[in-house]
Amino acid sequence: MQIAPQKGASISSSALRYEAPGRIVPGQGRLGDKASVGLDAHGCPFCPHHAIGPAIQGSPDVHVNLRPALRVGDPGIHAACCGKNIWTASTGSLTVIINGRGAHRIGDETRHCGGIGALVEGSPNVIVGEATVSPADRRHTATASSQQAGRAVDGTSGARSQIHDPADRIEPGVDLDPELLHARAQAETLRRATAAHVAFCEECERAASGEVA
Repeated sequence: MQIAPQKGASISSSALRYEAPGRIVPGQGRLGDKASVGLDAHGCPFCPHHAIGPAIQGSPDVHVNLRPALRVGDPGIHAACCGKNIWTASTGSLTVIINGRGAHRIGDETRHCGGIGALVEGSPNVIVGEATVSPADRRHTATASSQQAGRAVDGTSGARSQIHDPADRIEPGVDLDPELLHARAQAETLRRATAAHVAFCEECERAASGEVA
């Protein structure tokens, strides 16, 4: 199914409902919905960390519950890890396409700066595309990959090293609520700390200074 890029368009829940026994029928992801990673590692003393945070970019012209719809490739931020604190939607629907990209839904994979996670929030009443793996099962199967991902960031050819700074990809005209604006400001602080090689994760900072946790 193709969703036409009409200004202000919304996805109809009745048009997109799809049943698949044994697997969840996923709610569509929206701007501000959160992704979670259980093991985000960057080689610091107390890595890996659990991190969770919102999507910060969505479709400029397709909306779900009055919020921009998420697509494969849309970025987000999370807190807190010892890297860039960013993630990217990496998988999505094979049958529902938004602006030329697969719709990103609850349970779809997210690639974080130090591991692999999943989108854990989405629309409660807009069900999109084919069934997908539940977030709980996704977290279970992603554990080994997340451990390897920590070794793939910062200087290797792993997919995690290819994640771009989401601050460069906010689409014009997308309004963010105050909570998301605060999260973006927090992420910028974390990015500056990373560039200056300053520990900003509390646990890692204590370890670096020799303090007992």
